[in-house]
Amino acid sequence: MANSLVEKKEKHFIKKSNVIVRAVTNESAGIMTQRLFNFAILSSLYKLDWNKREPHKYMEYWLSDFCKYYGIKQHKLYDKVVHKKQEMTVIQKEIEILTSYKFFLFDETKDKFEFINLFLKGGNDQGKIYLEIHQSLVAEHYLNLKSDYTNIYLPYTKTVTSKYSLRLYEYLRSYLYMNAKTKNTPNFNHEWDFEKLAKILNLSLNSSYFRKITNLKSKILEPVKKDLLKTDIIFTYQLIKVGRKYNKIILNTHLDLEKFNAQNPELEKLPTKKECVKKEKIMVENKPEKSKIIENPILSDDEVKKIMQDFDNH
Repeated sequence: MANSLVEKKEKHFIKKSNVIVRAVTNESAGIMTQRLFNFAILSSLYKLDWNKREPHKYMEYWLSDFCKYYGIKQHKLYDKVVHKKQEMTVIQKEIEILTSYKFFLFDETKDKFEFINLFLKGGNDQGKIYLEIHQSLVAEHYLNLKSDYTNIYLPYTKTVTSKYSLRLYEYLRSYLYMNAKTKNTPNFNHEWDFEKLAKILNLSLNSSYFRKITNLKSKILEPVKKDLLKTDIIFTYQLIKVGRKYNKIILNTHLDLEKFNAQNPELEKLPTKKECVKKEKIMVENKPEKSKIIENPILSDDEVKKIMQDFDNH
């Protein structure tokens, strides 16, 4: 399809407010739901007229565009599954999850924090996805952003295989991006107790991941580490024991600057380690040599005597 988002190679970014990236959600969205969410935001930003002030906006996009962007076989989305004791297609299930997916945000109209939907209704028909958008929230957290946001580079969301990888990619990048943008510092280390890790990943502390540490490592942390190698984030972790039990994690993260610089045209480039070494070498090579001290030979006794005699004669 001519001029589709798939073919507009510059449309690879969406901005997300750090408030929403770091918000607690009402459930753990699967990788398909997260991708549908991001693609819907991308589509709405470029397809809708945001100058018209409306409480809600309605949008649609071709399912084939979504599948082409993420390399998904479209017919697989029409496979039958059972969701909440009802038989439906995969895409119907995903749209139902997407429209029930909520963020714990401050609601100014009620002056309190509540779980709030960004997508209010949705459906699919004749190869299209239809969504009703909460305009003011989308504008606040994805459109009118001057500071405290992160750029999400969508091509990297195609490569990860785990829903936890995609969740942590966005969460960790929100801190790395701000450090890179404001401090020219491409790293950020987090120290979390397991309660915070569980909240971020929308898991129960009583789940098998936290009762059996080998499950946490093999089913979440190691796959995340492997997945993030495909992105611009380099990620390592360390599990900490207090007494006989593990209950903390340290996440060491820094940007792969070559990848980061390659896909961030609007951001001032950060020098890589290799570039810093090269620059330092050039500076050393071009540094002017210190003035050489001309050492006069020491005068002999006879020469000193002659000088003194000439001085007396004057």
